[in-house]
Amino acid sequence: MKCQLVKLVLILSLLFSLTNTFAQEFQGVATYRSARKSLSANPTEGKDDKINAEVIDMINKAFQKEFTLVFNRNESIFKVNESLERPNPANGNGNINASYPYELIYKNTKENRLSMVREVFGKKFLIKDSIQKKAWRIINETKTIGEYLCTKAVITKSYKKRIVGEDGSFKFIDQNSDLIVWFTMEIPVNHGPSIYYGLPGLVLEVEDGRSTFLCTKIIINPEEKLKIEEPSKGKVVSQINFDKIFEAKMNENKENFKNRSRN
Repeated sequence: MKCQLVKLVLILSLLFSLTNTFAQEFQGVATYRSARKSLSANPTEGKDDKINAEVIDMINKAFQKEFTLVFNRNESIFKVNESLERPNPANGNGNINASYPYELIYKNTKENRLSMVREVFGKKFLIKDSIQKKAWRIINETKTIGEYLCTKAVITKSYKKRIVGEDGSFKFIDQNSDLIVWFTMEIPVNHGPSIYYGLPGLVLEVEDGRSTFLCTKIIINPEEKLKIEEPSKGKVVSQINFDKIFEAKMNENKENFKNRSRN
């Protein structure tokens, strides 16, 4: 009886050790592409319309970027990949660069921490905050993305839309819109691209208004161990303080623009 008990303890210890090792070593890297739902021009044959179509094409291409998400059970880091095509001032076509707002996004679910690197007006900020719980609504709808069965989830977000008032000044009105994501429980981590996370599976696709993210490649437990390091450079601020700084700087720039226009 004592021998059997010892064997049972050894088996349970081995299983716990293997489970713990798997949880620690489980890693993955996902590649995403972002895009913007295409703007379109009226198909006419005038010269101005041709130029307009070329500008719209440049705008659409400017929003096409590639990102990498490195993750394990508890941590993830999301970053934009360097573009292979760099602007060439020598050509006469011009270039448009639609920059992604965050340089890096680090998330630690075990410690409920979020760190985001963002450069604004030439100054780098390190936004540190807690992970906010998102009010996702999981929908009974599925589809396959690549080899993974995905489930639909929706969240309603509020934002302020800028409009031009009758007096010519900018005004803001409150708007609501549904954000749609598709996640797979075949990869049971609550990570995803950018700020889209908090579901019981990896987010593979995002439909956020005119912008989209789509996962194009996933590698689970690559041969080379992945490093996930929390960013440390930049002025440390909370999300609330960063929003105040950003708003104040935007108002300052708006006033400067008005003054230049008067002069």
